[in-house]
Amino acid sequence: MGSGGYDTTVLPRLSRFALGGRILASHRASLLSPLRGRVLEVGIGSGTSLRYYSTGVRHLVGLDVSAVALRHARRQRQPPFPLALVRGNIEHPPFHDHSFDFVVTTWVLCLLPDPGLALSCMRRLLAPGGKLVFLEHGRTHSRLVGALQSLLTPVTYRVCGGCHLDRRIDRLITGAGFRIESLHTQPLEPSGVLTLYEGVAAPRADSVPPSA
Repeated sequence: MGSGGYDTTVLPRLSRFALGGRILASHRASLLSPLRGRVLEVGIGSGTSLRYYSTGVRHLVGLDVSAVALRHARRQRQPPFPLALVRGNIEHPPFHDHSFDFVVTTWVLCLLPDPGLALSCMRRLLAPGGKLVFLEHGRTHSRLVGALQSLLTPVTYRVCGGCHLDRRIDRLITGAGFRIESLHTQPLEPSGVLTLYEGVAAPRADSVPPSA
């Protein structure tokens, strides 16, 4: 099978298996069920998160670069609120500034070529008082495991669609003009090399969004 077949067939199935399991389900539910208003989920993929949003959401937009993943998302049970699935790139978002009350990322920041730029664009899309809600994996606080993550990252980059195991998610977020309001990290078993980052961040008062 060529790389095109791998990217369009095998990789989406691996992603659905990895992100749709029981291990992450409780984290998704606790993070997403309180959200209200206008929500943008960046990298919605096959729509695994859709079942965890509540009726408090007024409108949900799912953004993804993969047409294949979005086809799978359209087959999910439709949520009880308006849903728009959009193919696009967060670095060039097809939305107006200040359009959303919440921006959600789940296992996306490991994949983005320029996560700092992407996070700055997410910040620009938030309405006043808006929040970034994230469920990601990144570099562990253990020096030994962190070294293993760095060793494995060239492999995961090639076979997992550009995935970096060793990014410090908290530093990426604060470096893009956010203030982290809550953060929980824990090893993600049974992998042994994944550390979960779960939290909420708000734009800093001194961060001025770039012009669109």
